[in-house]
Amino acid sequence: MSDRYGGGDRYGGGGGGYRRDNNSDRGPPERNDRSRSRDHYESGRGGGRGYSGGRGGGRGYGGGRGRGGGPRPTSMMVKTNYYKMDFCQRMGVEYCWHHYTVEIKNAIRKKDENRKPLFEDDGTTPKLDERPRNATFDLDKGSTPLSIRIIAKVSKQVREEPGGNILMYDGSAAAYCVRDIIPQGAGTSRTFSVKTKRDCEDGDPYPEHEDADRMTGSWFQVKLERVGKVYPDAATTGQEAVRQAMDIILRSAMIKVGMQVFGKSPKVFYFPTEQQPRVIQSNKLARMLSNEKNYMPILGLMQAVKFCREGNNFSFYLTSNTAIDFANREYDHRRNNVSIPLLNSTDRTICGIRVGDLNRPIVDLRTQKDIENELKKLMIKVKYQYPPSPEFVTKHKSLGKTEKEINRYCDVVRTNKRMKEDTVKHCSVIWSACDPRLHSFEFEDRKNGGEKKMVTVAEYFWIRYRIKLKYPHMPLVFLGNKEWFPIEFLFQSFSKMRDANSKAQVSAVLEFYNEFSAGSESIQNVTTLTQKAMTELGQSGLTVENILQMYNLRVSREPVEVEARVLPEPTLKFAGGRAAGVKNGSWNLASKQFFKPADIYSFAVVDLTGRDETCKLFMKKFLQVASSHGMKVPSLSVASKHGKKVPGDPDLSCLIASSRENSVAEDIKKTITKGIENAMDVFLLDTTGRYTNHNVWFRTEVKNPNRGFSNCLVMTLPTEPGLVGVILEFDEIVPTHTVGDKSVRIMVKVKETDIFIDPFEFRYDFERRIHEAYNPESKSWQKVTFEKKVYLSQDGNPIDVRDAPNAQPFHVVSDADVNCPSIIFIVLPDDTTERYGLAKLICHFDHGIPCQMIVGNNFTSQRSPDQYCSNVAIKANAKLSNVGNKAKAWTTSPGDLRGVGREGITWVNEINTMVLGISMSNSIGAHDSYSVIGVSATLDESCMNFAQSVYACTRTEIIDNDTLAGLTKTMMLQYYEYNGTLPLRLLVYRDGVSEGSFTRLQALEIQGIRKGCHEAKDEVVGSAKPCSDSCMGGCLLCCPPITFVACLTRNNVKIVPSNGQEGVSRRVRTNRGQKEVYNVHSGTCVDSCIIDSISNLEVTPDCSRIKKENYVCYSEPGGGTGGGGYDFLLTSHGAGLGTSKPVHYRIILNENAVLQPAVGGATPLTRKALEQATYEMSFQYSTATKAVRIVPAVYYSDRLANMAMASFNYLRRNGHVEEADLAPVMSSEEVHLPRDRDGNIKPRFVYARRDLSGKKDKDGKLPLTTNLLPNFTGAGSAFSTHISA
Repeated sequence: MSDRYGGGDRYGGGGGGYRRDNNSDRGPPERNDRSRSRDHYESGRGGGRGYSGGRGGGRGYGGGRGRGGGPRPTSMMVKTNYYKMDFCQRMGVEYCWHHYTVEIKNAIRKKDENRKPLFEDDGTTPKLDERPRNATFDLDKGSTPLSIRIIAKVSKQVREEPGGNILMYDGSAAAYCVRDIIPQGAGTSRTFSVKTKRDCEDGDPYPEHEDADRMTGSWFQVKLERVGKVYPDAATTGQEAVRQAMDIILRSAMIKVGMQVFGKSPKVFYFPTEQQPRVIQSNKLARMLSNEKNYMPILGLMQAVKFCREGNNFSFYLTSNTAIDFANREYDHRRNNVSIPLLNSTDRTICGIRVGDLNRPIVDLRTQKDIENELKKLMIKVKYQYPPSPEFVTKHKSLGKTEKEINRYCDVVRTNKRMKEDTVKHCSVIWSACDPRLHSFEFEDRKNGGEKKMVTVAEYFWIRYRIKLKYPHMPLVFLGNKEWFPIEFLFQSFSKMRDANSKAQVSAVLEFYNEFSAGSESIQNVTTLTQKAMTELGQSGLTVENILQMYNLRVSREPVEVEARVLPEPTLKFAGGRAAGVKNGSWNLASKQFFKPADIYSFAVVDLTGRDETCKLFMKKFLQVASSHGMKVPSLSVASKHGKKVPGDPDLSCLIASSRENSVAEDIKKTITKGIENAMDVFLLDTTGRYTNHNVWFRTEVKNPNRGFSNCLVMTLPTEPGLVGVILEFDEIVPTHTVGDKSVRIMVKVKETDIFIDPFEFRYDFERRIHEAYNPESKSWQKVTFEKKVYLSQDGNPIDVRDAPNAQPFHVVSDADVNCPSIIFIVLPDDTTERYGLAKLICHFDHGIPCQMIVGNNFTSQRSPDQYCSNVAIKANAKLSNVGNKAKAWTTSPGDLRGVGREGITWVNEINTMVLGISMSNSIGAHDSYSVIGVSATLDESCMNFAQSVYACTRTEIIDNDTLAGLTKTMMLQYYEYNGTLPLRLLVYRDGVSEGSFTRLQALEIQGIRKGCHEAKDEVVGSAKPCSDSCMGGCLLCCPPITFVACLTRNNVKIVPSNGQEGVSRRVRTNRGQKEVYNVHSGTCVDSCIIDSISNLEVTPDCSRIKKENYVCYSEPGGGTGGGGYDFLLTSHGAGLGTSKPVHYRIILNENAVLQPAVGGATPLTRKALEQATYEMSFQYSTATKAVRIVPAVYYSDRLANMAMASFNYLRRNGHVEEADLAPVMSSEEVHLPRDRDGNIKPRFVYARRDLSGKKDKDGKLPLTTNLLPNFTGAGSAFSTHISA
């Protein structure tokens, strides 16, 4: 949980933002503003991404508000959690580290014909044979607890040899030593024989328990192969080789002194259990440590070694950060350390889930699912005891054994197991141990002459061990190796706790960071804990500091200070040129109209609280507030409580669909469907006479043949269900009706003028109860008196509507092609995640209509309902934005002097530039795992209007060429439809990748983007040919110049003001009273000293190779300075509680620094320009009044991917998804693909919705551009609205 609690992106460390994890089936919505309107939904609790800004702004990506200590500075000194690492060179001594590769094989003892063990020539080393199956450990994928224990035994042997060498390792495929441990003349390798237990340490962590001695040890062969020498000089050996060696030396030292680690390739080191009470200072965490039976908090450090270059100088740094997690206990410390059973007979629970009667099988499906989900989270210990036979007792008593010792021989113990899926039965749990219909197997009863018979597990334990199960009707759990165990034999093992995000746990962690590690205090706290781990912990007389000294390394005890720049804040403008007062990345909407408001033509209202009054109060207030922001909303005038017609009082009785029974999907679906039907009755079909009685028409949008939509007025057709007549604007289709053989247009005659008024220029004000007509000369609406409707023919002769009763609508369409309702408002009773998720799913995937969630209790408890409704209004405005209205709440002007008076984002607003955000969400589990890729592209220079697409395929980390080409092509074409031209350059932000994948990103994803650009150009232009014979269509010279930025949100960097008075302060209340928390300003940017160096990537192209008419090289290219090239750290959000945490932007490719499109006005993308553009874009998240932590293009894509991930299983269960084979990958990528147990590459699929997918080609493949989501404008436009807003 290091990247959840403090060390990472979600709880506390990213500014205290609260966000549960991602990637399982359910997860809570995000709350990124004070309205908490619950319109953000995340997919689950597994391990997804969170861009927490700060608790002050709510629980999400945005930051909180704070008080500045003075005027906003342009630069400031900041402290970091980087600690300088130095080499202690000795005069005249060549110093190096010997590097070895490690190979571990499973082995068995060699025996002679009499089955006696054989030994090597030294008489002590046993001879071993390699096991035939699964012999070699795959250490390239990282270390495991077992590999760490095995190499620890090798290290012990090496330490006991003359010279006392200390072998440094972390359990992976590399090891280092100060002296060569391979004797001279012994070749280049050395093999060790090691015996250790597979599932636990040789010594049990609780001495009073002896479970460890009941688990047999296994033999392993460890081969160390000499690689060479690593000199602590990056110029001689290579920076990455030195950094890797130092990283492994550090990790090994932390493990050697007793720091605890979990999982593969540990990066977080937790203090020993006995040390936890001394390092945990928080009152709540301390109480949990003392009182909680099943789990305990554990505090540790997340550490790594970084290589940074500044000009010609290079430095190595230790990065250290606090990490809080929770661990499942193995023993109940309150009850003499007894094992904690999974089945609690006293409480009648299994894994904390109440089951009721333990003597009957569990048949409730919900209970079964809950138990199975809890079992997946646990590390399990198997423990049972069989009664010894009389012969066994007599034999061992004759050997002097006590009764206790004899009983211990009958203990069967296996620990550190996880529930697995039986590949034969395709399940992990069988819900009765004694039901042969569920599970039975063939058993050979050797006690009865080898009789073979079918038995249940309950019968097996009785026949084999004379153990009678206490609860034979309780479930069996599969732990691998064809073994099913009764739940009563299973206990908790000590392990890292999954999904530790209960309210109590979150509250305790936040208290820790607020009181002891907030703002500037966080670096001091990290420094104190780091020194404790370095100097106070030790084993065999060695501390981490001592071990590093042996390797000639020294770590500074003081954190590094660097100078940071504070970037200028952009200017935010609303309607009428009104500017917002931005303060530390935050502003408000008071008394401001949206820059381009969207119109709410119609809406549905769904009340899941069962309390109509709450729903009515909200809708009444919301419609008032939305109207004050410039949004056009329908005004309903219906009967009030007293039966009177009250103008402007939207009682909404005719619209609201209400239900109290909404705990299951079917109930929610019925209520939402009823709400949509109500909206169609009121607006589209006009069953209440709302429009007919006032001689006006319902205005909305209708699908047109050009894949777009048109404004229209609707005429009902009572005799033709499912069809409506529509009136289109004059300049699109003139006729509205046919009268006999004449095509005519309906017009309105008013008493004030003899001029006939077009229906689009005539309306009824329901609040003032008057008609109005638009005066094109004064450009205003004026009060008029309705006289009659007429049909006007081309010859100018009017026909009274009453004289042509048989007139027919000229344009008739299906009511499904008309946008109604535009949006669904759903009022929820509480924050229940499941109800929220179901409602979102039904709106999006069953009806294709955007929805806005509101928690009724949150609204009624607001001090300022207007502010709450304003926050809801900006979300609705974003969701209703499309190519027609181009709605956005505000626009932006650059914050630097060059951009004064120019609208849009710095550099982006110079020429047609598309910003592309790519994010990925991955499911959990090895079986049937998949990835969902979300893509968002900006369509305007202010980066507030987006096109979106989503794509699902077999799990992957790097997006393959064809997939990304298809997604890029889709975005390019939508940009073309929006702007009438293709973009001339691309700025791509990619989230969800690790530093080790940068080379693969350049080789695969960037080429996929180029291919998509070329295909889009080919479709628009018609015959875009490759630039040369060697170009396959999509090379550097065929495509717009690309800047590709990797966004590392889960970094390990903290930045706080060196002098708190220069930062932004916030007074917080703690258990120890009031205190000031100081954080850096919004816009704080660090691009020197501690920026990681990239040495193996060509970030900018070589100008000497550029020969093309469309592109030339800038006369003064925008080169990056320092070792980091163009990389930088940016804290764009304003922090609240906790510590603000920057995003590390790593620039993989920057062609825009060199290549100049052949149009005027373009400038090179320098590092400063990229920093400023990235910061300004953080203000363009259109559903929050604060700068967010990461650019919205990535933020929206992340939310879109998570939304589709949460819905994927729902779609599959309901038969909405089909799959097709993916194209083979490059041979170099095959090593990264998931494989089955036999080492074969698993099948790879692309998934698409049946009702949205295109036609399959001749090979049966689906088009790669198919979406999981429908188009969200009611007219089915090519432009979806912001469904992830």
